[in-house]
Amino acid sequence: MAPCLSSCTRSDMVWHRVCWKLLENVPERWLESMLTGLVQTVKQPDALSRIMGNLVLKNKKAQFVVIYSMRLVC
Repeated sequence: MAPCLSSCTRSDMVWHRVCWKLLENVPERWLESMLTGLVQTVKQPDALSRIMGNLVLKNKKAQFVVIYSMRLVC
């Protein structure tokens, strides 16, 4: 699903908003596994930024996962 989302968000702002809303509503217990899979699947940083939006700024759990857990995965 991630490659499809990265290509859809390339030119369409509506898809940006859809992705942002989807990620904002992920339950916290699933957030780490979802973000880990997303980071491993999406290869380009700009595509990852388009999909995630400002999730890391809004969600403390996402911020922790990206800052601390992703260092161990990547």
